Amino acid sequence: MERQPESKSKEISYNSQRAGKGLSVAVYIRRDGRPSCNIFFEIYDYQLYEKRVKEMIRNVRSEDAQALVSICKTALFHETDSVTMKRRIQELSLNDSYYIAVYEDDNDHRVLGFIQAERYNLLYAGNGWNIIALAVDPEAQRHGIGKKLLNALEEKASDDQYTFIRLNCNIIREKAHVFYQSMGYICDKTQKRFIKEIN
Repeated sequence: MERQPESKSKEISYNSQRAGKGLSVAVYIRRDGRPSCNIFFEIYDYQLYEKRVKEMIRNVRSEDAQALVSICKTALFHETDSVTMKRRIQELSLNDSYYIAVYEDDNDHRVLGFIQAERYNLLYAGNGWNIIALAVDPEAQRHGIGKKLLNALEEKASDDQYTFIRLNCNIIREKAHVFYQSMGYICDKTQKRFIKEIN
């Protein structure tokens, strides 16, 4: 009796580029080439992925107030209330000098993070954006949400033909330092902050 070839599987991968977008196809077949239920296709459309990410990042709304209050408390250790937050959202959303966006979960539509930046236009240098706050719900961290929010601001800066993005980060927030460095930001100086409250 003729011995049948051993049935094993192998992976064949194809990659194509279309207008800068990637389309990957992985095909699993038996080594003997015969049809079997082991044939499997995995298609990943990066254009669709990028579209979904952009849909998850949107401008802040008044109804986001309570979620932002919670994120400010747990991620930034700043206390505020939903009434104040809602009023500030309404005020700043009308001011073109500010960019405030949130990351909304695609499944349950919870707001899991936000970024706030202000235009930073100098007499002695070019125009840029200054990040005031970038925060992600601690339970949702390490899933790329902060990166997506930062990328959204960088894309806007590019569209505005702004030349830089800057931020201040507390010296004790070492994990945040690593994150910004991984995103291509450099620490170009250390400084002290001075503040005076005006009654």
